[in-house]
Amino acid sequence: MARPENNVRNLVALVATLLVAGFIVAYPLFDYDFYWHLANGREMVSRSAIINEEVFSYTRNGIPFSNHEWLAQVVLFLIYDHFGSIGVNVFKALISMAVAAFSFLTCRVVGAKPTTSFLIASVAILIGIYRYNVRPELFSLLFVSMLLYLLTRFRTLHLSWRALVAVPILMLVWDWLHGAIFGLIILTGFISLEWAASLVSAKRPSWTWIQPLPTPQLRILYWLGAITLLVMIANPYGLRSYSIFFEFVGENSLVPEVNEFQPPTWSNYAPFYVGLVICIGIGVARWRSMDITRLLMLVPFTYLALQYSRATGVWALVAAPFVAGLVGSSSEKSGKIRLPPFGRAAVCFSTVVIFLVYVSYSKLYREDWNYRWGWSELSDFNPAGSVRFVIDNAIGGNLYNSGNVGGYLSFFITPQRRIFQYNHHTVFGNTVRFLRNPQELNPWNINYGIVSLPNELKVLFPRSEWARVFVEPSAAVVLRRTDANREFILRYEPRYFHPQLAREKLLAMARDPGARSRLITEMADYLRYREDGGVCAILGYLLSDPVSGEGAADVGNYVRTGPIKNRCLNLAPDGNLTRGK
Repeated sequence: MARPENNVRNLVALVATLLVAGFIVAYPLFDYDFYWHLANGREMVSRSAIINEEVFSYTRNGIPFSNHEWLAQVVLFLIYDHFGSIGVNVFKALISMAVAAFSFLTCRVVGAKPTTSFLIASVAILIGIYRYNVRPELFSLLFVSMLLYLLTRFRTLHLSWRALVAVPILMLVWDWLHGAIFGLIILTGFISLEWAASLVSAKRPSWTWIQPLPTPQLRILYWLGAITLLVMIANPYGLRSYSIFFEFVGENSLVPEVNEFQPPTWSNYAPFYVGLVICIGIGVARWRSMDITRLLMLVPFTYLALQYSRATGVWALVAAPFVAGLVGSSSEKSGKIRLPPFGRAAVCFSTVVIFLVYVSYSKLYREDWNYRWGWSELSDFNPAGSVRFVIDNAIGGNLYNSGNVGGYLSFFITPQRRIFQYNHHTVFGNTVRFLRNPQELNPWNINYGIVSLPNELKVLFPRSEWARVFVEPSAAVVLRRTDANREFILRYEPRYFHPQLAREKLLAMARDPGARSRLITEMADYLRYREDGGVCAILGYLLSDPVSGEGAADVGNYVRTGPIKNRCLNLAPDGNLTRGK
């Protein structure tokens, strides 16, 4: 029977794991694909049917695809529709905390102490921080941690076979949420390794480092694998949806264009490489205590993580029990490095402090990091102003949009308008291929575009043929120079203002009487469609003095009474502008 103080330590460590995990994954929404998942979810809710074809574009409308994420899309849409961006971020935090909890419990099962389990589970979340975006992949991370916990407890004979009934159900729902490819790898690998261990142990009983499951448990595993496979095959949205995974793993020309299917880089995935080095180091130092099954389970995920950055989050979860088993058994089996109790406590305390300081610094003080602390949508990441500009001014005709912002557009301008493309590569192919062949755009008779990539602006939409009628940090609205568009272009094409110009540059232009009125009008136009505290402050400074030049009264009246007043500004009686609430 566990002593009360041990139960308290375990509970405190578990609560600490949950809090740290929630803190690590608390960062703003900025994933491009999030919004087309929302759009699909909205369509399925409105139609009360699963969508397996493209429904947002005029270029690929009706093209079929296997929607292996349909249930996750519905769930995310319903949460976003009722609770907004904060709601889905809270949901992400809860899922991530559940992942951390199962990882913590798995580490405890294999023998790690509470503090060690806290550290390993928290580091696993940190390693996978880049994968804890609000998207269907969250459910795969959750189910990987759950499956590992169930199989580990069963292997240590701490779980009844009745509890394994949850595995086929888990895999079935997993296929609806994201596709259980990682679950198949784990389950088939686990069963195969235990079968192989039983064969080797029967022929080489002297190899005591191989400890197979007893025969009754092995039979249960065989039945588990067979029943799970039958359930998944019977599921109409099951195995057939796996084609998308094989498309990307195989010789696919799109793979070089998709960042998450590229090897992880040190600049973006430094925690993964640090974790990999630590994992190898502990494995070498404690090789006598190594569990061969957990080692061999880790090998394919190490390969996948080194090949595809998308697999780094799952790798961390699979590596956690491997490391925990080595560390947890080191004091009993290896024991080459023995420290007195005070020394062990000091090492453990120092490691925890260093980890917490690193996480706190990264989350709170790294200004250039998208994963720093936050709960809302990253304002400079999506073309919110461009969408408002196009809708408010009723710009018509065929739209071109960059693939990366297409997901946002699919949610915010459809079904009233059709988009050109979004990052669904099995439907749209390589979304930047037009840079190599601009003439491929000719048949679509494009009138305007929402363009986020500088190369596309330069190559596909040169200023001689296209006017940039609205510009924001994330995108630009371009309009074809035609007779029908001439008056609109004269009114809205910026001559002086750009949101990324330095304050000194804008103030210098404002000293020119010939430019001042137009500059202020352009700044007001920009603020009409997008909140920007920096531009608000500059415009308020310019309006603090009488506006000089031709049309000054009209400009001042437009700024003071126009729609920007209610969007992000409040105008004081003396004409100064302050940030609105």
